[in-house]
Amino acid sequence: MPRAGLDRPATQFFWEQITSRLNVPRQVLAGEGKLDWYKRALNHYPFPMQQTVHESTARIRVVQAGKKGGKSQLGWAEACWEVSQPNRRGWIAASIYENTDKIFNLVWNEVNYHKIATPVFRDRRTRLCELAGGGMFKGRSWDNEDTLEQESLDFIIIDEAQKLSERVWEKLYARTTDRNGWILALGSVGTSQEDTFWDELCATAKVNNGWQFFSWPTSLNPSPTIQEFLVTARDDLSPEAFQELYECIPRQKVGLVLPEYDPTLHIKPLPLDKNLPVEIWIDPGKNYAVMPVQLVEQVVHVIDEVYIYRPATAEVIMECKNRPWWPQVKGGVIDVAGRQHHNDKSEIEKWQNEGGVFLRSQFVPIPAGIDRFKTFLLDPYTRRPRIFFDPKCRGIHSELRLYQWSQGSDRQESRVPIDRYNHSIKAVCYGLVDRFGFTDRDLTREGTVLDYR
Repeated sequence: MPRAGLDRPATQFFWEQITSRLNVPRQVLAGEGKLDWYKRALNHYPFPMQQTVHESTARIRVVQAGKKGGKSQLGWAEACWEVSQPNRRGWIAASIYENTDKIFNLVWNEVNYHKIATPVFRDRRTRLCELAGGGMFKGRSWDNEDTLEQESLDFIIIDEAQKLSERVWEKLYARTTDRNGWILALGSVGTSQEDTFWDELCATAKVNNGWQFFSWPTSLNPSPTIQEFLVTARDDLSPEAFQELYECIPRQKVGLVLPEYDPTLHIKPLPLDKNLPVEIWIDPGKNYAVMPVQLVEQVVHVIDEVYIYRPATAEVIMECKNRPWWPQVKGGVIDVAGRQHHNDKSEIEKWQNEGGVFLRSQFVPIPAGIDRFKTFLLDPYTRRPRIFFDPKCRGIHSELRLYQWSQGSDRQESRVPIDRYNHSIKAVCYGLVDRFGFTDRDLTREGTVLDYR
């Protein structure tokens, strides 16, 4: 393939590129890999971060990159590879139809002008292209959620994924279950209150098996045009806006529930102590969190984390049994809701029958659990932490940076936290209250938490 060079003008390079592509066979050659096909058929030479995403075999890939960071090119290449295969059906989805066009038009051109696949029916108005061999690709908007039904897909590429809601995500996810399809979610740092689910999706991708999370700033895109643009943008925008849009660094969250958390203090490697028992502290629910803990002279070591999105309890128990600390488990604590029966055994009964572990439970009000957590993040007497997390506990690391108070009353004692990004946090709260009891709050000193031990 011809490449751009200083010895040739841009117009000459453009026509050389077009001519060379017309003579290249589009079908995948025997033994040819995806990256080789990109270079030969699409003239796509991914930079290192794009190549990492292309090489990933994760079923759910979540990409959070800066604006102009190469996300659309990434989605275009992935879609082209899929539609060049027989009987592959997929969507290019976005919040509105106009946002699907960025990737859809590129794939449409490859199919209709460069013949990477054979179209048998095409309707540009409805953004639909049916292909020989049973394949299909379509641009879909989720502005009407009820239309995201009744189709089984091999792949979905979501553009501007920071606009996703939880309901839309679940509907899109369901479209891939029948054909064991994959999803590639492409987004930037969320900039509005409506973008909060994107933070949760990124946090989930960091910890779930079968998912993978990728992130990079715009500066890693080697395009000279983009590099020149960044120089201008850095001068034109405030440092906070530039970091958020192009360096993929979200603005500092205000109103954090647990501002005492400091990764430099609370994160350190915590190897399993073979001489100490392990307890598991559990919050069941949509995101099922299990925190294995060892107590070292009244200091809490959270040595690992099991954090699974919408699992069956048996799946969680099996995952725990596969961890090296399982033989040392002597008991644990679970949310009081674990006692409930929903036409089935309670969570406590499931853990006892299938895992051989008895779990304690008691009602812990949310403010009381937060107060107790605060006394371990920063001891009110010594001003030192009494709880540490292993780097493997990625779910709670993400939650502690996202868990916020709801906007409402300014009175410290009447604030309520948003019930989101708190699954692992609640599991730790239940365990701390169970082992160390409740705290007393001195409201005369602006909500100071006192720890009477």
